[in-house]
Amino acid sequence: MSTSLTKVLPVGVALLLAGALFLTANASLSADPVKISLPTLRLNYLAGLPSLAQTLDPPLDYAAPAADTIALTNANLVHILPNGKVASDLATWTVSKNHLVYTFAIHKNGRFSNGHYVTAQDAAFSIRRALAPSTASSIAPFYLGLIHGADTFHSGRTKVLTGVKVLSRRTLRITISKPAAYFLAALTYPTADVLDPAVVSGQSVGTPPDFKDNYLTSTCTANQGAGPFKFVCLNATSGTSSFYRAGHTPMYTFVPNPYYYGRKPHVRIELPGYATAQDAYKQYLAGKLDTTSIPAVYLSRWKGRSQQYRSYPSSSITYLTPNVRIPPFDNVHCRLAVAYAVDRDTLANRILTGYARPTYGVVPRGMLGYYPGNDNPHYDPVRARAELAKCPSRTTPFELLYGRLGPEYDNAFTNIATTLSTVGMNVKLKGVSADDWLKLVGQPLDRANIQIIHDSWEQDYPDPQDYCTLLLHSSGGWPNIGRWHNSTYDRLVERADVESNRSRRAQIYIQAQHLALSQGAFISVSNGIASVLIKPYVHGLIGSEAYARPVPKNYDWANVSISKH
Repeated sequence: MSTSLTKVLPVGVALLLAGALFLTANASLSADPVKISLPTLRLNYLAGLPSLAQTLDPPLDYAAPAADTIALTNANLVHILPNGKVASDLATWTVSKNHLVYTFAIHKNGRFSNGHYVTAQDAAFSIRRALAPSTASSIAPFYLGLIHGADTFHSGRTKVLTGVKVLSRRTLRITISKPAAYFLAALTYPTADVLDPAVVSGQSVGTPPDFKDNYLTSTCTANQGAGPFKFVCLNATSGTSSFYRAGHTPMYTFVPNPYYYGRKPHVRIELPGYATAQDAYKQYLAGKLDTTSIPAVYLSRWKGRSQQYRSYPSSSITYLTPNVRIPPFDNVHCRLAVAYAVDRDTLANRILTGYARPTYGVVPRGMLGYYPGNDNPHYDPVRARAELAKCPSRTTPFELLYGRLGPEYDNAFTNIATTLSTVGMNVKLKGVSADDWLKLVGQPLDRANIQIIHDSWEQDYPDPQDYCTLLLHSSGGWPNIGRWHNSTYDRLVERADVESNRSRRAQIYIQAQHLALSQGAFISVSNGIASVLIKPYVHGLIGSEAYARPVPKNYDWANVSISKH
């Protein structure tokens, strides 16, 4: 994930699927899939992103819309199933007795969409490329940092990544620096997706934070992944016109990868860009889309009244991140004034009814390390005023930035700004587009001189390390964009990350969460509930805490079909 566009979009912003022509029973996928009549699924991956994904380059992606898009065309050594378990993708693996050495056997039929066979050398190249200083990936150290020598290689102190070694054409060995139960799970993130060196070697990765000149993002034919689909590319060699015609609605189009090693999909996919989730919902009502998320203001129209309605728990969390390096939030009492002024129950039960539940921790419900957080800040205006009275910069004006991702977000953050004003804080609310918000939460708040911002996160993999360590450890800039630093917290999560006993591990993460919340470094708001609509003729999609949107059963696109008769 991954900041998602829950790390970015409203929780449950789901697949938008539209049915079209049907695949005949005897059609062969060995033929050119562009010329085969396939049912078309229009997926709502890009609601709120009318200009399409910010990047299609795996080691540069930090948001769910891009990750979900990349997953259609690319493959990894391993991937996460909807049940949260790590499974084989391009490779099977064995682990040494000391839990430090992982040996991967590449699938003999793994091929890129250009027909090239996937090799161990390709996987090694892709990992090295992700960690290379020239790639300027802000996320590679977090998802691949356990690999032995990753830190010195990423920093440019050495040109050899010692933890990655090719043993044969189809055998790769990865050595990690310390035993960690979450290593394989972290490896599943797109950062380690296997790319074809013959296509991407030496090509531009652009410059952060938007990577506008990135070769993979601006050149359709550059995306020759080993995943279940491939892009439909136009004749233009680069730019958005290589993905869709100028003057048309921005959209990615996919057809099955004829060389995919697994079961071939039986659908064609379109990912149109939408300005807002509200626009996508309207398209569903107009019969132009088959699945959509439900904006919170319309939830009561559907809940319990239609077989199209689906609801399931989500791993997404929404929170406020204060910039601890500038006033007023460089002071713990100023931060706690905000934490005690947020009325989470009202937000969840009156504004986002059926769409979210209040939360008082970092780890979402259902995951190892979750706890109710009864000892963390709850709504208490008296306590908020008391903390504000201790704040040296109590009168300092500040902007509360949030992503305008739908009317429910406008309502929720208007409520938050109102409660902050009520206790005496000098707050101004400012909403920005999803595109702009993604850029802002993708870099330290210092760079844009932001004082406090709304953020959200959903699991990249089902482990508390993906929340507690990635979001708040002081080892880097992103995703700890507020730049909070606490050596005690760092030591706690470092211990928990490698603890083999699940009970002890959970307790250490709980201790760490309390420390962060009691200092206002992380101001929890809500834990999402996915609420979506799926047309009855769409089959094979399921809801899962492991993914922001409905996904195929067993994460196998061959399970997805459309049947209107």
